[in-house]
Amino acid sequence: MLQLGGLANFGFQHMMPNVRLIDARRFADKNDAIEASRSLSRLEAALPRDYRPDLLDHARMREDLINDWWRPRAIA
Repeated sequence: MLQLGGLANFGFQHMMPNVRLIDARRFADKNDAIEASRSLSRLEAALPRDYRPDLLDHARMREDLINDWWRPRAIA
């Protein structure tokens, strides 16, 4: 619930016109991002079927984004 509350508040702040100060929130690490993604999946699953996005597609897109960002570095 804390993840959802933080994400909802952050999204709300971005919807406000002429916001001059936005508290930047970033994921601490890959596990933090995965936890947030799972929270979003639970929220999306609770939506009525008529309004629900493709749950697997959204989860896959978030997972790809996370894995692309926290890709292991090649050792040269």
